[in-house]
Amino acid sequence: FFLMIRRPPRSTQSRSSAASDVYKRQQSITEKILSCFDTSKNFERWVSEGRGDERLRVFNGLRFVLISWIIIGHQYENTAMVPRNPSDADQLTQSVTFTWVMGAGYAVDSFFFMSGFFFAYVIGKRQGDSKFGPKEYGVGFLHRALRFWPSLIITILFMWKIVPFLGQGPVWHRYVADTLDRCGNNWWRDLLFINNLGASELLDRMCISWTWYVSCDMQIFLVALALIPVLTKRTNFSYYLIYALLGASYLYALIISYVKGYPGPGTGMIGSDYFQLYYYAPWARIPPYLLGILYAIWYVSPKGDIATRIKDSPVLSAIAMIVGAILMYIPIHLLMPGHAPFTTCLLYTSPSPRDS
Repeated sequence: FFLMIRRPPRSTQSRSSAASDVYKRQQSITEKILSCFDTSKNFERWVSEGRGDERLRVFNGLRFVLISWIIIGHQYENTAMVPRNPSDADQLTQSVTFTWVMGAGYAVDSFFFMSGFFFAYVIGKRQGDSKFGPKEYGVGFLHRALRFWPSLIITILFMWKIVPFLGQGPVWHRYVADTLDRCGNNWWRDLLFINNLGASELLDRMCISWTWYVSCDMQIFLVALALIPVLTKRTNFSYYLIYALLGASYLYALIISYVKGYPGPGTGMIGSDYFQLYYYAPWARIPPYLLGILYAIWYVSPKGDIATRIKDSPVLSAIAMIVGAILMYIPIHLLMPGHAPFTTCLLYTSPSPRDS
């Protein structure tokens, strides 16, 4: 059925472009909605490279590397809860080669950075266009929500109604019982993108725990939408406003980390309020999103041509990769348990919350 509605009849395709436009205008809303589920068309778009800025294709590889990194890090953290060789496991976590696994939690911030970058990259072409009122704000939210909801609803239904039948045993029964209880009472919090807010025991209020990122990203996106009238003007005030938001978020993270004594990465669980006040809080996770906005503004400006010069120069590309690896790798290793005092961990981890 969906293959039949994916495009106009062959006779129509052979006519002039004007006739094709008439056909498209005559399509009903139902046909347009159903065509969104056209398997053939969606597969073609999925595997196509696109015709956008070629320099941005690097993000495709970056997304793959980062999500693989996050999966490996979470797999280790889940299995490390019941190690058969705790002494060997502790020694392994102290090694330099294992730093990249222990630092996987920081990779989450890279997705916030990319969200902010592409948000600002799209609106960056609207320089001087400050017409953005409540109607545009609502349409922006609805457009993003409609992109999230289909996959989010399917995931919730799968975890809630299908997963319980995919295993057995006493441990599995306990896991399934917890999932059924949480989803039965709180599925609507996930769909409204508020499952990371307002609960003292957040994990007991989440149907699917990892959807905290979706909610957090949506909440930060709504803040970014309100900044569009300022960002499109690209004046000094635009930069000052972003710097002020960055400073406020850093200050909050620094104070709450000092008061609560939140340590550096890899030091064990530190209490449920860590997730409520720090890790899941959008006001603590917004810095990389804002940095992505700043980078996109620079990228679309005439000064952004320096990115092409770096790309075309093997020497500059190599230097950039080495410096980036040093800035990412060495600080994470130094923040491993026992390698740095609490004050050092505080200064480095406050801008970037992560799982412990």
